[in-house]
Amino acid sequence: MSDLGLLTMLAVRLRSRGTAAVIVETVVELHAGDGTDLSTHVDRILAAAVDDGRVRRRGEECRHSLTPAGEAELNALLAADLVGPDRADTATAYEAFLPINRRFLASVVGWQDGLVELETFLALIDEVVPILDSLTGLRARFGGYAPRLAGAVSEAVDDPAWVDAPGLDSIHTVWFELHEHLRLLDCSLVLENQQREVRIRLASNVLPSPLRLPSALHPHPHSTKQVFILLPNYGIARPAISACPMSTALVFDRGVDSWRQHVKAAHYKLQMHASGAFLITPSLSAAMYLLAVRIYGVIAMNLGPE
Repeated sequence: MSDLGLLTMLAVRLRSRGTAAVIVETVVELHAGDGTDLSTHVDRILAAAVDDGRVRRRGEECRHSLTPAGEAELNALLAADLVGPDRADTATAYEAFLPINRRFLASVVGWQDGLVELETFLALIDEVVPILDSLTGLRARFGGYAPRLAGAVSEAVDDPAWVDAPGLDSIHTVWFELHEHLRLLDCSLVLENQQREVRIRLASNVLPSPLRLPSALHPHPHSTKQVFILLPNYGIARPAISACPMSTALVFDRGVDSWRQHVKAAHYKLQMHASGAFLITPSLSAAMYLLAVRIYGVIAMNLGPE
């Protein structure tokens, strides 16, 4: 698939339930090209994705979202796009972003409670700009976030809604998309031979569903080798969203101090059954966590043979 195809699928993911016009607008922001009109190309890619079941189109306004097949394809495209040193550099940037992101989320809550000023967000944006610069050096599609954040700040000086309003390209909206973009890139599989493990790095709540492991990962019926999956443990919480108090959104976050003080296992080591059809959990807590992850759609593993 072309770079424009990747960007279109990424735009659908970042602007889930977006109209075709919104998807085109997002692709233009990600493309960072020479100003060429991309609408016809994006519309054609989007229509093909709807026709073959990778994208779902619903409602009178024709809003778009990725199907499980589309999620799996996007993750495969991103994994193929960032390899070797580029992937390592992206992972480093993401790790640097996480502590800033935790303070940003706390600041949003403080803002909604009237305890935080706009200057707090300015300082956080100043911290994240060097990270964005390094990411933009790897892939141009990261280049639009800093200008969008700056534009939202400029608007927020006169209208506080531009800090966290979901219907605007607000500071929170842009930051959320950046976070989603980085979490998508953090989904990875690393295969190692002979007594090694299949490591799944869980990027909060965005690992593809379903995720089919390659045939090579399934143990031969007569093989004595064991295959494991290392599943990172995350704290699960419902964020307070003032604009949507009944939201069912969940946040998978390892940075919450109260969770880190009580958690006993940072990862769960799950053994794949010799049949390759299911995972063996080592404890009740591991089984319950895997169940919760699957129920909330963070990861659905189909480990049956292809």
